[in-house]
Amino acid sequence: DLASICDALTELDRINADMGVTDSALTMLLQLLESAGEQPLAPQGLHALLSPVQQRLLTTWNHLSDLI
Repeated sequence: DLASICDALTELDRINADMGVTDSALTMLLQLLESAGEQPLAPQGLHALLSPVQQRLLTTWNHLSDLI
């Protein structure tokens, strides 16, 4: 049982690190959008910026769901 708990804690630590990276990416995207000001951003460009962050968030969420 202790080994299983240790494995779960290790996985939770990885998930926490992934969430930190995702938070940093979202913060950077928000800063980028804020600096664009009134400049319109093409939908394709916004999609290209958000898609990898969304995929990482989904992957992390799935790992957490599997752990629970």
